[in-house]
Amino acid sequence: MSSPGRNELIEAANSALKNAYSPYSKFRVGAAIRSKEGKIFTGCNIENASYSLAVCAERVALFKAVSEGYKSFDSIAISSSGVKPAFPCGACRQVLMEFNPDLRIYLDQVPTNYQLSDLISHPFSRDQMILSETDRKVLGTRYLELLCEKTQENQGKRFRFSKIEVYGRNRLDAYNRDIVIPLIIQKLRQLGYIEEYENDEISLTPLGRKNCGKQVVVDEII
Repeated sequence: MSSPGRNELIEAANSALKNAYSPYSKFRVGAAIRSKEGKIFTGCNIENASYSLAVCAERVALFKAVSEGYKSFDSIAISSSGVKPAFPCGACRQVLMEFNPDLRIYLDQVPTNYQLSDLISHPFSRDQMILSETDRKVLGTRYLELLCEKTQENQGKRFRFSKIEVYGRNRLDAYNRDIVIPLIIQKLRQLGYIEEYENDEISLTPLGRKNCGKQVVVDEII
């Protein structure tokens, strides 16, 4: 049974294929990715005399979407000039995985619908970027200290804070802010310390001084 919007997305991929720049391989590919808001972005493969600089159609479509502020996607369609259907290459699978592991994949002239997670079983992910258990403990300790400071300063008057308000952009470098802290937040949420909201706010469970001891809480998190 055809998925809603499948044909429309494949048609968009077919149209994008016509713009492919492939003077070396003569292999043309078109892709169309749809955001969860329903907006479609297209891309084609673009080759270069320096072969390693070629870019696949799937990444062109995705990068166009992200550059315009879209980061949530539900499906992508791929069309090619080859005899056999063209699945996303390994690099494209990894890049797409960053945005939606459950992304639906439609291939032109193939009735079967695929799911991205079925095509890449062990992707590289952000949790693999934590360097060592020592780093995790240090970062976990500091974040808990900041949570404790906020709850003690607050004294129950407020229960929601922006994430920036809690740990501040100036206190952490980009690696810790964008890679490590989200992992700490996820674990704290699982433990019931915090709750996240869509508007980038978090609610803090009151943490007394007893719960802010480094060893007890950090060991629980790690």
